[in-house]
Amino acid sequence: MVSQTDSAYLWKFKYGSVEVFVQLTGLGDEDTLTVWSSVLRLPAKDEARLMRRPLEKNWSDTFEACFGIFNEQVVVLSTRTLAELSPSEISRIVTVATIADENDEILQSEFGQ
Repeated sequence: MVSQTDSAYLWKFKYGSVEVFVQLTGLGDEDTLTVWSSVLRLPAKDEARLMRRPLEKNWSDTFEACFGIFNEQVVVLSTRTLAELSPSEISRIVTVATIADENDEILQSEFGQ
């Protein structure tokens, strides 16, 4: 565990070449489980082409995860409320780690500064 407050828990683990963060905002039905991993720091080379690539992957390659931008980084993320959350849904959320690991080095070599 990386940190704990009265309202959230945060864990970090290494998967392949990426660091993956898991945040639990509480234990009630409306609280969320969020998993994310950075794949590329911004600014990047040819950002217009870079932005197109993750959008295309969001359509076909990311299951219930998606690419986004957070803290000047391209990230892979997934979030879900805890209401009726099943073990299989948790497994799908954690696929963020695999998707990030499969894409980070490719994106960094093509678009990294």
